[in-house]
Amino acid sequence: VNTYVGKVTVSRNGIDYFLSGKDQVVKSFRELPVHGNLSFLTSGEVAGTTVSVFSGNNSEEWQSNLASYESVRYESVWDGVDIEVRAFQDSMEKYFYVAPEAGVNDILMEVSAEELALDESGNLVVRQGGDEYLMTAPVAWQTIDDERVDVEVEYTLEGSQYGFVVGEYDSRYELVIDPILAGTYLGSDEDEFISGEVIEHTPDGGVVIVGSTPGVVAGVPSGGYGTASDGNEDVMVAKF
Repeated sequence: VNTYVGKVTVSRNGIDYFLSGKDQVVKSFRELPVHGNLSFLTSGEVAGTTVSVFSGNNSEEWQSNLASYESVRYESVWDGVDIEVRAFQDSMEKYFYVAPEAGVNDILMEVSAEELALDESGNLVVRQGGDEYLMTAPVAWQTIDDERVDVEVEYTLEGSQYGFVVGEYDSRYELVIDPILAGTYLGSDEDEFISGEVIEHTPDGGVVIVGSTPGVVAGVPSGGYGTASDGNEDVMVAKF
């Protein structure tokens, strides 16, 4: 998954994050389930793009027109609990699916970062290499009689491990818990200027800002236009 703060890869070894920092150095860390099983990894719906891999000098090992997917799913990570990783706009979402009568308390994730913390808004702060990355405060819901029923949920945190505590819910129905990866930094080690007159909301819920910077801006995805500084001061346009 390519996000606006870097790349996230999913394998049977765990969920690996390679995220850009304010010093332009990629910071990496991994998420793994505690006492969980990542052996059963399945693909979701097919995406509209294909992928070709031309690695090495042996053309017989090259691959072309490989299918790509909107999501992948770890099945039965814990008894009755699946984890789905899904590309969402320029970010990544993790869905924890708790089957009827399964235990939310079984969910426990280990993060191989320098420090985990909770901020005042209930977001999970991952600190690595002098940078901070957010997993947004989770939301949870059930679908009962074709209606979405919201359920109170928040992180629990102990050392390098996090889980969830939820309010009352109907254990006869599946429960879904959803945190999102979010970036917390856009800028350089120089003085940026953001024009308060040029901040626009987009129809898809995003925000576009315009300003200027004399430095190389961190938090820009690798596919962004003009990621290097071209002079004393450059125009900066970003969408969140």
